Amino acid sequence: MLPTWTFDRQGEQLIVQRATRDGASCALIVTRGGESRTIEFAELPALVRFQSDMDTFLLRTGWLLLAYAPDRR
Repeated sequence: MLPTWTFDRQGEQLIVQRATRDGASCALIVTRGGESRTIEFAELPALVRFQSDMDTFLLRTGWLLLAYAPDRR
């Protein structure tokens, strides 16, 4: 299962998933309204910086983090 963050704003959901590629590269998959966009990164630290900025933007614009999976309790 891909690490998945689910955000909600007024009943609309946005799903963010991290995928690793061929060992070194990785991607962020963003799904909203049934349409997905994949953003490729050469290395994980670049993806993490981008995702952190994106999360901050989402929270500042009214999105709420509903869930994270897989749950690691």
